[in-house]
Amino acid sequence: MSNTKIYENVGGQEIIVETGKLAGLAGGAVTIRQGDTMLLALLQCLQMPDLE
Repeated sequence: MSNTKIYENVGGQEIIVETGKLAGLAGGAVTIRQGDTMLLALLQCLQMPDLE
């Protein structure tokens, strides 16, 4: 899994969006950081059986 990091300046504050570093077993994971605040968003999907 490759690590991708994006730096953006929003309203004079640096925002860092990073994927590929945490939660490798999740279907998708991204961290968003600004200063001392960090948000970790995870996604996990499973195929549902056909109920028909």
